[in-house]
Amino acid sequence: MAHALFIGSLIQRKGPDVLLQAMNKLTGINIKLTVVGKGPMEKSLKDRAKKMGIQKQVSFIGEIPPGKPIADLMKNTHFLVLPSHHEGRPNVVIEAMAACRPVIGSKIHGIRECVDQSGGGALFIDGDVQGLAEIMKFMACRLEKAAELGQKGRDWILSQGLTWKNTACQYLALIKETINKNRI
Repeated sequence: MAHALFIGSLIQRKGPDVLLQAMNKLTGINIKLTVVGKGPMEKSLKDRAKKMGIQKQVSFIGEIPPGKPIADLMKNTHFLVLPSHHEGRPNVVIEAMAACRPVIGSKIHGIRECVDQSGGGALFIDGDVQGLAEIMKFMACRLEKAAELGQKGRDWILSQGLTWKNTACQYLALIKETINKNRI
């Protein structure tokens, strides 16, 4: 069974309704979706999943604290899905790639740059339910290919120096520089 993961606020901008519609098209595909997050759309998404008859394939687990629980979820999934309509540079994409998980995302600024530069996933046109469903089906039916894409994403993360240690060192240097500039 393939395991897909969505992490984000359950708001229109993140596109969780597009994801449920895509899941509804995946009849006959052995796939489970875990939805992590809270927001004003939560009840309507749960109701919609039930109405579509996919409630057994979709688990809504609510909000979880950052850190190890997210890492554990990533470890137990095959790919991340982010059907957002608008993003900056989403941390969850970086986290998925660092965890060696491919990203299926809408072809929008922020997601597109990470996926295109890394080769660590696949993109669909924003709002294209059928396109998203086709990519999810491809990944779910070719888990070895998904793993290859995940490795490409991780390799890119490392080549860019996007590790926690590196980021912490850069913040520390910035803080020290700011303190030194503002000394009287």
